Amino acid sequence: MGKSTVSRPNLVAQFAKAGLVLKIRSEPFLNRRMNRDADLIFGLDIRRATGGVSRKEWFEIFPGAEDNVIQVRNVDNDIQQLVLLVSEPERKFTEAVAKYGWRGSATVKPRGKVVSEDAKTWWIERKTPSEKRYFLLGVDERQLFVARLNRPATTVKEAHDSLRNTSLTLAEGKAPGKTVRQGEWFFVWPTEAEKTAITAAVKACRASILKKWPIGAEPGAGGKPRVAGNPHTADELIRMPGTPLEHGFPVRTTETYVRGSVRHRDHATVKFGDWRKVLRNNEAGTPSSLGGGSWID
Repeated sequence: MGKSTVSRPNLVAQFAKAGLVLKIRSEPFLNRRMNRDADLIFGLDIRRATGGVSRKEWFEIFPGAEDNVIQVRNVDNDIQQLVLLVSEPERKFTEAVAKYGWRGSATVKPRGKVVSEDAKTWWIERKTPSEKRYFLLGVDERQLFVARLNRPATTVKEAHDSLRNTSLTLAEGKAPGKTVRQGEWFFVWPTEAEKTAITAAVKACRASILKKWPIGAEPGAGGKPRVAGNPHTADELIRMPGTPLEHGFPVRTTETYVRGSVRHRDHATVKFGDWRKVLRNNEAGTPSSLGGGSWID
C-alpha cells in the first residue's frame, strides 16, 4: 500500500465550516529514516506562526495510506469545534521524546521499548491503535486544541460530556462554587473537611507546599520537577492523601490542590485566593495517539 495521493478537499471544507483552517500535508510528520512506514501513518498537528504581535494557527493532517479512514462526524459552528474519526491498521512507528523539558528539567522516561537514544532524545517504539479513534478539536479559549476521546462521539456535545470523568462529577456534587477549567485541568472547590486537612498537614509538616510547580510533575534530581512539554504551573501546589468515599476506598491515592495563579502559555491565567482541588479531564491516549503529531492540550 503506497502513500495516499488524495488531497481530501472535503476535509478542508468541513474544517472551514467551523471557521478552522486545515492544511493537508504531502510529507509525513514522522522521520522516514526512523520509520519504515512513515508514508502510511496518519498524522495530526497544530502549527503556529508569529509575526510581531500577531499569531496564526492552523491544523495540519497527513492522511497516510489510501485505506486510512478520516471523517468529520459533527461540526459546532457556534464554538468552532468538531469531532474527527480516524481509523487505520495497526502499524509500528517510533516517537522522539526529549530528555529535557521545562527550564531544562529532566523529563520522565516514557514507557515502551527504547529503540535508540542520544544525549537529548529517546526514540520509543509505538503502535498505531487498530480501533477507531475519536478526537475533539477546534478553538478553546484563545488557541487551537486537540483532545483524544475515550469513547465514540457523534456530536460535539457528546465529546464534551465524555471528557468529564467520574471523579469530577463526584467532587462537583460536594463543591460549593463554580468549577474553573484551564485546558485539560479542572479546578473544583474543596470541602471544608479537605481545607481543614490541608491546614493540619502543613502545620504538622506532613505535607509541603511546592512553589511555582507544574501540575502533574514529580520531583526529579535536585528536587526539580520532571515534566514534558509545556506544563500548567501553579504558584503553590500541595499533595494530600486521597479522600475515602463511604465504602472506604479513595478515589485516587493522592489529591492535588493549588492556590494563587495557574499559568500556561496557551491559556488565560486563572487565579485562586484559596485552595482548589485539581482534576484532569477524561482525555485518552498519549502523544503517539496522534500518529506522529504533537500533543496539544
